[in-house]
Amino acid sequence: RDAKWRPTEASDGGAPIRFAVADLPPFDVRPGTIAQTNGVSSALDWAFTCAIPPLARVAFRGGRGAADAGPTAPAPALQWLYSMWHVAKHYENGHRRFQIQDDEQTESLLLEVTDLRACPKGLGLARADFCAPRASAPLGAPPLFAVRYLHQTKATLDVASVRPGGAVHEWVQRAGGAGVMLVRAASSAEVRHGKEVLEAGRRYIAGPVPGSPAKPGAQFRDSVLFPPPLADMQRAMAAQPALKVCAFCGIHKDKLQRCSRCTVTY
Repeated sequence: RDAKWRPTEASDGGAPIRFAVADLPPFDVRPGTIAQTNGVSSALDWAFTCAIPPLARVAFRGGRGAADAGPTAPAPALQWLYSMWHVAKHYENGHRRFQIQDDEQTESLLLEVTDLRACPKGLGLARADFCAPRASAPLGAPPLFAVRYLHQTKATLDVASVRPGGAVHEWVQRAGGAGVMLVRAASSAEVRHGKEVLEAGRRYIAGPVPGSPAKPGAQFRDSVLFPPPLADMQRAMAAQPALKVCAFCGIHKDKLQRCSRCTVTY
């Protein structure tokens, strides 16, 4: 039932656009310039925040984050976007390597951000997708992370890779003082969705990716990550049962009132 994210097709129905990441302009993080209802944030933070549908945004901030269980749990696409928002927040604080893993540790993604650029045109992002709150003027091109990633499950874990000299062990050792930041995934379905997004992102890449080894290991792959179009996330939200959350305070309740005019729950 989840609306899966796919690479944006060209306007003529052809293949997705391809680009050299190194040719893209850098993205200006602009810390402390975006005024939100809960404080001031950066343009990087806001780019991922504004891609989350408003009701899901309130639900995620209501105390349980994206980890609500059961049939009304947020769609994996929304859960993944919430984790990407955390990656963006930690990136601002100097972190570059992440492990995104579900609580049961059944699946995980090792993710390394190697560069931050501005999105090119042709990715399906509307001008209205990246504007400051309560403003109509766009903030420029949204951010694009160049990344390396490795998907692991309990069943497919290469034990040799985590031992000294192995690819994963060496990747962790090279993390430096910032270490590897753990981002808790809300579900294993979220991790699998993230893998699909990263695999789809590979189709955009033409040429070397900045920060990637000249001879990358066979396990880690290059990809790109950027905020998805809000319309995609709205479709993902529409394809699932309604979130049982108050639109004003974020409290989860089994029984909520719903406005007949604007469908807001309270």
